[in-house]
Amino acid sequence: MPKTNRQEMLDRLKSKVSNMGLGGNYWKPPDGTTVIRILPPVGTMEWFFQEAGRHYDQKVACPSVITDGEEPCPVCEVYEALTNAGESKAADAFRPGRTFYMNIIVRKEQAEGVKVFTPGAMAFQAIFSIMSDPDYGLIYDPYEGTDVKLTKQGSGMQTKYTALPVRKPAPAGTDAELTEWLGEEVDEELILWSGGTAEDLSKKVLEGVLSYEETLEKSGVGAYLNGSAVKEEPDEELPWEEDEEEATPADRIRAKMAQRKGVTKSSGVRRPTSRR
Repeated sequence: MPKTNRQEMLDRLKSKVSNMGLGGNYWKPPDGTTVIRILPPVGTMEWFFQEAGRHYDQKVACPSVITDGEEPCPVCEVYEALTNAGESKAADAFRPGRTFYMNIIVRKEQAEGVKVFTPGAMAFQAIFSIMSDPDYGLIYDPYEGTDVKLTKQGSGMQTKYTALPVRKPAPAGTDAELTEWLGEEVDEELILWSGGTAEDLSKKVLEGVLSYEETLEKSGVGAYLNGSAVKEEPDEELPWEEDEEEATPADRIRAKMAQRKGVTKSSGVRRPTSRR
């Protein structure tokens, strides 16, 4: 294929992707070192980041991770039940992955404004390690904070990240830029801002959380929670030795798994009695 046609195809592809509504303000670190500035929390954000969880195999957000355990997650119930039953290999398919959303400025692209960075646990830990150093502390302070030199090496499962602070503290931007990006400072003690172009990432992430019933339906894990995916016996109710309280879906699958493994589980729900 002639090079001119390849270039035309590439131009068309760039045009298509730019108009797909994927959120052009999301930033993915390139190979090598990039200097970034992490911005403070805005709106309803409690921290400079918002943790998010996702069950990738089931293609659903994890409400438990996102809400710090306040909301139950049926996929996590399956993961915990399989893990407790010693089925760690099977459980891996239901493990929630963790991502951390944060607003940043990419120094070499500063004119483009605020971008959203969604590092995984490795990159997040590399960044947070700088804050553990008392010489730096709250590096996201827009006036007295510090830029970060983030280095990405490798690809796929071999990707590694390192983060180093820029030597001297400096403002994140000019007064005009801070007003554009962050709006106004509403709590000096918490370094909390509101009204700028930086996204309220807590609100953004929570918008993607489904109810327990919706997550159950979309993830397709109902077969595990009602026992049909792990049960090897005829589909009939098991006689419980104790019936002081109704067993939860997680209790039921734990009991069934425990029966398969030939052990008695340690929760309040007793092991089924044997049939004769």
